[in-house]
Amino acid sequence: MDRIAVFLAISDVHLRDKLRLTKEQALEKIITEIEYIREHGIKVRYTPEDSTRTEIGFLMKACNAAVEAGADRISIADTLGLATSSFFSQLVKIVVKHIPAAIDVHCHNDFGLALANALAAVDSGADCVHVTVNGL
Repeated sequence: MDRIAVFLAISDVHLRDKLRLTKEQALEKIITEIEYIREHGIKVRYTPEDSTRTEIGFLMKACNAAVEAGADRISIADTLGLATSSFFSQLVKIVVKHIPAAIDVHCHNDFGLALANALAAVDSGADCVHVTVNGL
């Protein structure tokens, strides 16, 4: 194994209702987990679950903390599949501009928007798209 993906939701609703963490506790977990993995010589991709419903300032703070801790990839996730392609495109552009790491996107298809969002993300600078084949 040469890479581990770390997932931690950081939207207000996930922090409050699912994880019962403060923003500070979430940042601490992200940093601690990534540093531990990097200490063992393994690459890390960090995915801030529910990126599209996370306040942009905190999204940037969490992604930068992950990179500073050693993550070399960040994966922007539309966990509920509700982002429009114009919104997702703008979000990816901001992340690409301000986060010094390779940028993945992880689009869900709850409302049939995953393909449009994946294409918009690539046009906006994303390096990698997570996909499914035949629903798998």
